[in-house]
Amino acid sequence: MFWIVTLIAVLFVLRLSFTTYREAKNRKEEALQRLEEVKEKYERAKKGRH
Repeated sequence: MFWIVTLIAVLFVLRLSFTTYREAKNRKEEALQRLEEVKEKYERAKKGRH
C-alpha cells in the first residue's frame, strides 16, 4: 500500500514539474519572439531616421 501511494506521489510531482518546464519553455520562446520583433522595429526606426 505504501509503495502505491509513493509511486502516485512521484508520478504527480514528475507530471507537475514537466508541465512547469513546458510552460517555461513556451514563455521563453514567446519572449525571444518579442525581442526579435522589438529589434526589427528598432532597425526600421533607425533606417527611417537616416
